[in-house]
Amino acid sequence: MRDISSRGLSAAALGTPPPAESVVRARLEDGQELWGLVRWREGNLFGVEFDTREGALKPRN
Repeated sequence: MRDISSRGLSAAALGTPPPAESVVRARLEDGQELWGLVRWREGNLFGVEFDTREGALKPRN
């Protein structure tokens, strides 16, 4: 992960990044799981927009 905010993140993939418009999830160190859509790709870099609707953020069980 290169950068993260309340609205999304940018990351560098070790291999091929996920396709644009695909759904991905990120697990944070505190166990929170965030879901979002890949909005852009450039080489091995990609950006994700989180689902920020009420109730969309769920703690990991």
